[in-house]
Amino acid sequence: MRLLCCAALCAIILSAATVSGRWHGTATYVVNGTKQTSGIYLSLTQTGPKITGTANEPVGNKVTPTPIENGKVAGKTVSFTAVLNNIPETFELNMVDANSMSGKMTGGGKTANVQVRLDK
Repeated sequence: MRLLCCAALCAIILSAATVSGRWHGTATYVVNGTKQTSGIYLSLTQTGPKITGTANEPVGNKVTPTPIENGKVAGKTVSFTAVLNNIPETFELNMVDANSMSGKMTGGGKTANVQVRLDK
């Protein structure tokens, strides 16, 4: 019985999704009645429930990765803050599957719908 419980626990641990990796996607929001879309790039490292890494939202040819802060995973919810283009942004993302997340990015008086996929 003990061996069976250990095997089941190992299977659960090994099958747990991690958000570690390089992610890319889009942020879509409305500014002055006009829908706008920009790229979002994340490089995340998960250690237990803690997330560290960088985020960036390119403007033209300028790409400036900034450190994420207060990164955490709780169940399928991933949250963190990052300063993108001089605006503090709060991300609340949900794991859709092992390769994609979607949710909201809020800051600077706007809320964007965010969808990212894991780079392979």
